[in-house]
Amino acid sequence: MLGHRNFFHPVGQGLFYSGQIVSPDCNPFNYIYDCGSEDARLTQSMVMSYICNYIGAVEPIDLLVLSHFHQDHFNGFPTLFKEIGNRIGSGRKPVQDIVIPYLSDIERIMIVLDYLDNIVPSELDLESDEWRLLISPEEYLRKICNRLIRISAPESANPTPDASPKGDGPKERGRSDADKRERWETVETKNRFTTKGTTHSSVGDGDDEEIVDWTIDSSYCPLKHSSNLMWWEFRFYRKIADLKKQQAFEAAYKRLGSPSPEDLIKDKNLLKKLRKACKTTFNSNDAVNDTSVAMHSALHYSGRSVPQLSRQMQAYTGFPYSSPFSYLPVGTGSDTWHQMAGGEKRGYLLTGDLDLADSASWSALKLAFDIADPGRAKELLILQVPHHGAKGNFSTTHFSLHPAPTYIFSAGIGNRHGHPSWDLINELKS
Repeated sequence: MLGHRNFFHPVGQGLFYSGQIVSPDCNPFNYIYDCGSEDARLTQSMVMSYICNYIGAVEPIDLLVLSHFHQDHFNGFPTLFKEIGNRIGSGRKPVQDIVIPYLSDIERIMIVLDYLDNIVPSELDLESDEWRLLISPEEYLRKICNRLIRISAPESANPTPDASPKGDGPKERGRSDADKRERWETVETKNRFTTKGTTHSSVGDGDDEEIVDWTIDSSYCPLKHSSNLMWWEFRFYRKIADLKKQQAFEAAYKRLGSPSPEDLIKDKNLLKKLRKACKTTFNSNDAVNDTSVAMHSALHYSGRSVPQLSRQMQAYTGFPYSSPFSYLPVGTGSDTWHQMAGGEKRGYLLTGDLDLADSASWSALKLAFDIADPGRAKELLILQVPHHGAKGNFSTTHFSLHPAPTYIFSAGIGNRHGHPSWDLINELKS
């Protein structure tokens, strides 16, 4: 019987989610979605707790997703990479596969601008791993993983994914011998594994890591049970960018002389002007949010009978009412396992900081993850509410999930943003 354990770690204002898929005759498959907090020290503490209590770090992380480049979603990764690297020894990389959003040049400028806008100047360290990861993620992460996967936005606002796998299950695709994990195998779903752009092999350092660009109709299916009848699938989605707004901001950026990150650090007046142009163009301080990569993971199976699946969830609950609402404050709640029931419910949807308030955005995401029809929607067990439950990022007006999944808000008590929104909480309760 397959087992699935998932953890929402109590990092306060941020997000650190990890999962583990287990089988009696296989090593666990460990995966992570984001690792960060506005309290960097708390993030480091949670990373050490994760390594010591949950995985032991005798093997690399199998799959790691960095949804987007906000500090409260990624500033724990350098510590995670370092600590796992120290434990597995030299000659092995801490992570097998890393997934990040595909970023245009102007989106990279937006990310740097957002970072400089939110960090205390005295704490800016241009030699830190956090800055190097932010300023050149591909260069940094290629040294950490065997394969870097960049998720591109769909070419259409209404993607039409292929049907879910049928019959004998996915086609096998072997890992490198060094990373093959007993009877877990990397697999591909027939007619679903497509690439956009070029597969780039690294050069100059002799390593065999690669960079692969995927559109949203790509499926990553890392696990297949030995019976060939069950497999765990991960799908990824990046929202279509507002090209008109990006082009308007790029024009403003060029009018200011196309400053480099170093120019923005040295010239506070230039930084202020570009910050104002970004806020005016996007009507928000959060232009980076919609670069988030969302992830849907679920058990798939062949045959008529529903396979047995043991589910456990660990989360800190801070509100006086019970499931399906969970809130993850710092230092409160019960650090206990919750056995997850629900029959055929087996899907987990993580959304980063995506804006899913409008009908088009929610519809595109549901289509990308094959949960547009009522039958698929019923299978959704966990939904991480986007942007920590911020007001205006998520609404029940444009979506219908019956029965409702468990909604998770990852936010810190008393945070300066007022997350999660009580309006949204009351909306979900109703």
